[in-house]
Amino acid sequence: MHHLFAKCQEMADPTKQSDFFQEWRSDVEQIGWPMLNPNWNDNLFDLTGLLRKTAVINLDNGFTINYGIFSLLIPVARKVFIGANSPHATNFYEIQKVLNTIFPESSRPAHLDMLREVQEVHWFGLELQKIDALTPQRHILDVENNYEALKAAFPGLNFDYLISDLLSNHVLSWNKIKNKIYGARGFLEKAPHINTLVQNYKRAAGNYFVYQYVRNSYIYGATLEKSKCEQLVPLFLPLPSLRVFVRNHFDKEAIKDVDNLVESIRSSFIEMLQNSEWAHEKLKNGAIRKAKIMKKLISYPQELETPGALDKHFNIHLDSSVSYYWTMKRIERASINPLLDYVSSDFPMNPVFGFMSNAVYTRADNTINVLAPIMDEPLFHTSFPNYAKIAGIGFVIGHEIGHGFDAEGILFDENGKQQILFDGNDSMEYAKKITCLINQYNNYDDPSFGRKLNGSTTIMELLADEIGQDAAWRTFKKLDLSQEKKIIGFEDLSFEKLYFRIGALKWCSPRSPLTLEDQLKQVHATTSFRVNGVFANEKGFAEAFNCSAGSPMNPVKKCTMF
Repeated sequence: MHHLFAKCQEMADPTKQSDFFQEWRSDVEQIGWPMLNPNWNDNLFDLTGLLRKTAVINLDNGFTINYGIFSLLIPVARKVFIGANSPHATNFYEIQKVLNTIFPESSRPAHLDMLREVQEVHWFGLELQKIDALTPQRHILDVENNYEALKAAFPGLNFDYLISDLLSNHVLSWNKIKNKIYGARGFLEKAPHINTLVQNYKRAAGNYFVYQYVRNSYIYGATLEKSKCEQLVPLFLPLPSLRVFVRNHFDKEAIKDVDNLVESIRSSFIEMLQNSEWAHEKLKNGAIRKAKIMKKLISYPQELETPGALDKHFNIHLDSSVSYYWTMKRIERASINPLLDYVSSDFPMNPVFGFMSNAVYTRADNTINVLAPIMDEPLFHTSFPNYAKIAGIGFVIGHEIGHGFDAEGILFDENGKQQILFDGNDSMEYAKKITCLINQYNNYDDPSFGRKLNGSTTIMELLADEIGQDAAWRTFKKLDLSQEKKIIGFEDLSFEKLYFRIGALKWCSPRSPLTLEDQLKQVHATTSFRVNGVFANEKGFAEAFNCSAGSPMNPVKKCTMF
């Protein structure tokens, strides 16, 4: 972490930036870029070897390893999905910009026809895009047990070798992972077309694979323009950053408290299902079973507390002579190992979460993860009264549990397999609940955007917010308030008012800097709605603050789920 920070700061020196581009060029020359070899011919094409050298983790989605013609997706679960690679390189001007950056006219190889190379990479990307459009886009977790058929569709590619090579212990761990590899539904139909394209246009394919690798490296340089070095370190070293935080700044007593809180919220949610006036037996039984079986991972796994435990999976050899470019490339390669080791169960947590102040629900294996940084002030501390803990992160936990039962989560069973939990009657009622929330958000008069929001875009998060608030409030109502202490300076407030005030503080922020266009792309509701919109649906809020019927915070029509 110190090394990366120092090398990042060095990049302010123009001579160091020049070195970055020289090392970048040297790297791709060693890989074997067809466009750089005037004597290149099809006999030099080694598909497996080239893909091994050019595999990269997608920077905008750390769960995905990009191989140019396909991707490996680790869906925050101990599984590997093989699917189409997206996005494809189809932006002509971006391709031109990247290639002109790495090969400026002043130092371009004499044989290199830049326009021709840009056109070839662009053409190959467009052809892949056409193949990808052959079958409709499926849900990310919609997969088939067809790994052997996928291998047969790519006879010139050694899938087993590519995947096993990503494991820290190639031989022993392969036996743990080989039966956890699936193909995204619809990808098998595309595979023969992709293979034919690659085999018929080997030079174009090789240029395209290396270009994807080059573009990823290009982003390392571009990242410096947007991120300060202290932000860059946890971004690219999330696991070491988390280890330092846990070792030096984290109150481990919080783990037990939060573990108990997860169980309390889970219990309240199950009671909510049991008491639902509209859900029938099939939905209640399936949802309750899913909630009971839902796995949990609280904080930083105990296995990683042992000194040196992280180094077995995330081991990078650096000294002061290693430049910024090569530091980033070694980090990138090392980051893949714990990702695959997690699938083989040799690593105890999904490494992508790392240094995030959040909780996360994963549909693929029905698990809730509460990460260490969120178990800290201002949302949580072991010394906080119980109602403050529930209002602080109890809602967050309830929100993540709620994702197991949002409009997508409810299509998966307790084992993360696609199975609709309700019948036709419940389906219609559930759809009415969704429509209510969408309309409520559409008609909400937001202080930054007015009545111009789109509930269809945010519906998954709206559902999770509603379920989470309901479960947290029910948990609060079970407290023995005679044993709770008031917060100094707020002794005159009821516990109910304190609960809602603390809950509102999670979303405290200045006015949104986003334009309306940008906000309409967000999956979460505005912070204003996540307070006032959510609390307006809670009968307990109106009672606590004596809101008159029909007022904005006590509407006659409330949108609730279970």
